[in-house]
Amino acid sequence: MSEKKEEEYSEEDEREKLSELGVSSTWDLLSSEEKKKKRESEKKPEYRGFQ
Repeated sequence: MSEKKEEEYSEEDEREKLSELGVSSTWDLLSSEEKKKKRESEKKPEYRGFQ
């Protein structure tokens, strides 16, 4: 039982860290991907229709 409690705590602790750090990091990755796509579409205007 004590092991299970430790696992639950670890999972909740991980979720807290993800919500504090991971979300902003993930958002940075997503925004950088969007910027890449915008740059590519500016270079290759024929691909603007394929989004």
